[in-house]
Amino acid sequence: MTMLIFFGRSMRLSGLALLFLFPFLLRAEILEKGIWAGKDFKAIGAGDVLVAESPLAAVFICKHGTSNYDLLTKFESWTHSPDHTAVPAFAVIVLDNEEQHDVAEEVITQRGFKIPVLTTSEDLLDGSQYRLALISENQLKTFPDFDLAALTQAVGTVAQASSPIMTVSQTPETTSPRKNQARNPLYVNQRYEFSIRWPKGWDYKVARNGDGAVGIPPEGLPLEARVWAAPEIKSDDPSDPPPYVQIKDYLNYLKTQARGEIQVESKLKVFDGDIEGRDYTYSYVRAGKEGQPDMKYRGRIQAFVVDGIAKLVCVEGPEEVFKQNSNEIEKFIYTFHPFIE
Repeated sequence: MTMLIFFGRSMRLSGLALLFLFPFLLRAEILEKGIWAGKDFKAIGAGDVLVAESPLAAVFICKHGTSNYDLLTKFESWTHSPDHTAVPAFAVIVLDNEEQHDVAEEVITQRGFKIPVLTTSEDLLDGSQYRLALISENQLKTFPDFDLAALTQAVGTVAQASSPIMTVSQTPETTSPRKNQARNPLYVNQRYEFSIRWPKGWDYKVARNGDGAVGIPPEGLPLEARVWAAPEIKSDDPSDPPPYVQIKDYLNYLKTQARGEIQVESKLKVFDGDIEGRDYTYSYVRAGKEGQPDMKYRGRIQAFVVDGIAKLVCVEGPEEVFKQNSNEIEKFIYTFHPFIE
């Protein structure tokens, strides 16, 4: 649904904080998964190399050079344009030597790029000066001649093509949802102005109070999903980003169902156009009910705040089921928009 800026896994936050204070400590990192698993990357500024592990993303790869940075400017403008389906987006600068990293970082800083930018000495260009590409299904599809129109069409198709996933447990804001018989996969909430596209094979129920909807999944799929809106919850600390405050409140609610603490596994900053949000992946042990055993659960929640209204989408399920459907869950969340176009 959005351009993502990875803050990194929770276990790496202290190290990331050191990078803000001491950038000279930055070292290349070897990716553990994705199409570039085993390759070295460095992040520029507050970026994180984990963005390159994303299973779905638009990416501009180029050699270090002025004309290519001009194309990068156009690529970033494309990520904020209203006529494309947003997916994670980042750039990779291919360097001739390690010394060019500092020069590239200065250029990126001066030009004010906001998307994540990485550098690498790996050969990702096959002799070309640049590549405009889409990462999807563990493959890299290239669009010749910097064809942003073709990229727009491709990401729109991929973002809407999601496989079966989810179901949802009630939260305090949901009251007696009723089934939507229209079966239109695109759910639009006119009251709070947000939308999401449910996966193929799914139905959904609309809450009577009009705050959102919960998913009705294919039989036998024990995942949970919900999209909703509510008045923004305020923090006593004015420095807290509003989307973070909404997620924190939801995780506090989850503690009523959990054995022990909620473990936050990753924290992302997300953008849909100019609207900034947060995206967290978390896990916890859900307490068993009516003689059922406790079970490890994993979830993902994304939140935006627009004009005092919090807008959220959440997916949860047993840990192994969540892992098996992680790509489909990601595609589903990318269709969430905190506005109506």
